[in-house]
Amino acid sequence: MGFPAVLQAAATECGLGVGASVLQHYGRYQTISDLRLIAEPGREGLSMLQVRNLLMAEGMDVGAYKANSLEQLRDIGKPAILHWNNSHYVVLVRIRKDRVHIMDPATGMKVIPLQEAEGSFSGSVLVPTPRKDFKKKSRKVFQDWQLNTFFTKKMFAQYAVFVVLLVITYSVTFAVPVVIQSVVDAQLRGHEDAILVATIGVVVGVAGYYLVSIARAAALASIVSSIGYQLLGGMFKRLLKLPLTYFALRSPGDILYRLSSVNTLRNFLSTNLTELVINIGTMIVILVFIAQQSREILIITFVVLAVLMLIWFVTARPTSQALDAEYAHASEAQVVELDAINTVASMKMTGSASSTYETWREAYKQSLASMRRRMVLQQGVLGSAASVVQLGGPLILLLASLPLVNQGVLTLGQAIATEGISAMLFSSISSTMFGIMNIIAVDRAVARIVDIQRYDPEQDGGTITKLASSDIELENVNFTYPGGTQPVLSEVSITVPEGHDIALVGSSGSGKSTLAMLLCSLYSPVSGTIRMGGINVQDYSLDALRSHIGYVPQQLQTRGGTLYENLTAGLDDGRTREEIEADVLSMGILDFVKGLPMGFDTIMSSDGENFSGGQRQRIAIVTALLRRPRILVLDEATSALDTTTERQVTELIARYKCTKVVVAHRLSTIRNAQRIIVLEGGRIIQSGSHDELIRVPGRYRDLYYLEDPESIAQEIRAHEAPQTQGKPQVQEPQDEQREYEESLYDHMAWVGVESAPRFRCRTSFWSSGSRYREATAARMHKAADNSRWLG
Repeated sequence: MGFPAVLQAAATECGLGVGASVLQHYGRYQTISDLRLIAEPGREGLSMLQVRNLLMAEGMDVGAYKANSLEQLRDIGKPAILHWNNSHYVVLVRIRKDRVHIMDPATGMKVIPLQEAEGSFSGSVLVPTPRKDFKKKSRKVFQDWQLNTFFTKKMFAQYAVFVVLLVITYSVTFAVPVVIQSVVDAQLRGHEDAILVATIGVVVGVAGYYLVSIARAAALASIVSSIGYQLLGGMFKRLLKLPLTYFALRSPGDILYRLSSVNTLRNFLSTNLTELVINIGTMIVILVFIAQQSREILIITFVVLAVLMLIWFVTARPTSQALDAEYAHASEAQVVELDAINTVASMKMTGSASSTYETWREAYKQSLASMRRRMVLQQGVLGSAASVVQLGGPLILLLASLPLVNQGVLTLGQAIATEGISAMLFSSISSTMFGIMNIIAVDRAVARIVDIQRYDPEQDGGTITKLASSDIELENVNFTYPGGTQPVLSEVSITVPEGHDIALVGSSGSGKSTLAMLLCSLYSPVSGTIRMGGINVQDYSLDALRSHIGYVPQQLQTRGGTLYENLTAGLDDGRTREEIEADVLSMGILDFVKGLPMGFDTIMSSDGENFSGGQRQRIAIVTALLRRPRILVLDEATSALDTTTERQVTELIARYKCTKVVVAHRLSTIRNAQRIIVLEGGRIIQSGSHDELIRVPGRYRDLYYLEDPESIAQEIRAHEAPQTQGKPQVQEPQDEQREYEESLYDHMAWVGVESAPRFRCRTSFWSSGSRYREATAARMHKAADNSRWLG
């Protein structure tokens, strides 16, 4: 058996892919979806520490090592997990002479020159071995297939009709050789009217078979349509119910790829699976007929089939691996195409068109190379063998039947009928083998769908629909993204009285936007409590609660459709279109609509690119205000506006009497906020009004200094605050998490080296994704105790 290849569907899943592959190698069948329940890769992927902990949780001991080259790993235990190209993981299966066999979760199994592999190896190794308590787990056939989707009570009648029509089809198949045998034998016995009777019977039979085939196709279309609706409709409905954290951890392309797998499954059901069922039934019917004629002929038939099955068995795995690589490289090329289209202006300005083309060309060349390899195996080796069997198999059976005719064991009619029907048998077995290979490919598509099915939907257990008041209270709120290693928000406590307006400020990455999403109930805190109107948000119906909250996100999002449809999406408060349009125009910030030829019926592209950034931002603000929210959350809602328009928008928002939370990058826009909260590292480090905060040295004054140094000097003098020489010093929060701790790298044993310099690695060399925060590396202290010196 070859080494199991487990392919990732998202860029951050390589850690899960290598983990699942190693576990399957040792007999514990776990999929990427299974391992996601143990270790969510998050937005940055899994660190080597997390991969190690994941495998240990599955019953394995894992040694952590460092090596200068792959040559030093020839005698190390295998399989081993290697850090690859500083941002990826692969499984080292074996090293033979100057060739390295690896399982790459991005492309599957491949063999590369040792010299090329040395350039990709990043120096870090994990060697997992099963512990005594390691439990094997066999794979259940179709364990990821949601069979309740395929078999429902409503579809019972459809399946019943289809089965009846299949039985009729098999009956006709069985009748064909019987008719041939009868006609030939009758003719030999001198029954001159046998041909006429047979001809009439054949015409009637063919016409009936044609009508049955049409009815069978119609029944199948009805079944596939029902399954397709339940699959894609049910999956899309469930997708919309998933929490925002699911989408934060996966790219739109990844999610679309998973949804497209539903269509792959539907197409398989509508074509390949039907052919497979018919072919298997046809094979059984024909083998039963041959068994009735002669055991000797049946044995010869099985020998021919065994030869063909042996060739299929030998070529199945390499064909599947080539198919995996073909799809993976084609996907890489498609990603480059999409990126090039989305960034064409930047690409042209940076002069990177040539390098972009080279990247695409290399990926596409590898895809074509994998396609050629697959076609040679699938259509060359296996296809040619199938053609030879289809051509020669019936002749072999005929030659084997003639001696039995001479011996009186078979009649000539039986021999001819057996030869004729065997052609259909060998054709069916060839199609069946290709169908089984399609099942393997579709099974992987189903595994991608399962990720949506297994993720817990958004919890909406509350029943309260009315918001008593718009005051907000956060008490010791903590938030960490699933799979994350550092909290995004820590011990955040805020009280906002009804009707007040507060502002959230801080440097990039301080947690402002995440806090805004928590206030909108788009995220749920890991711990702590959020109350609105004095009631825990978990006690509200989420849809009802969100209907009271207006939200303008930092990343503006529009949907395809008209401008009016975008403005009123989900709005159902009884107002007529005329009233809504009048309300929009009365706000005074969408005057440009009057100049549009189609007015409110102007089509917006799915990304809103036919409107300027400022226009899109104003549309988003009006969309929120149209709902007359009790709570308004604005996340840098005026960042794309000029000074004049920004003032108009600020004045418009000020007129609305509601509780307001404003995330601001431009501090001049929130001077009049009743309370300003300064965030740093996910913690509140300052709080107060503008006048209060500007008087004292601190982070707020520093941020304001960077924006307007002259103005701050005037304000400090106006408040008669002590003068500072030069730029004020930044006040950093006292946070133990900011202390650098020793990294995993310091606790790995060097392979084949007696001693090596120890140093601190500031950028994670073992992170799959962007940077992995150093603070978590300290947890690898225990790994040092288990590491061994090799060489």
